[in-house]
Amino acid sequence: DRAARRRRGRPGVIAIGPRLPRGFDYVDVFIRTAAPGISAPGTAARADGLPVALPSALPPAGPREEVILEALARRVQALRRVSHAQDPGRPDR
Repeated sequence: DRAARRRRGRPGVIAIGPRLPRGFDYVDVFIRTAAPGISAPGTAARADGLPVALPSALPPAGPREEVILEALARRVQALRRVSHAQDPGRPDR
């Protein structure tokens, strides 16, 4: 329950991927992405551990995971700069 998690001080749950991970009954935010090797290029590991490049087989069904994560990282950095400019004595986290 989201409200109970927040009362206990736990952060919300964010999932990024082509589908919800197994075991997650709920998330606060779900960002659907293209599926590697299906609607986006990707990499898989062979049984012997060697990586294998996977081309996309279908047109993109959404953005690639790395595009979303890079955009989130840029936004967090921008928010940190603004926060630091407003309170220079505050340490970065």
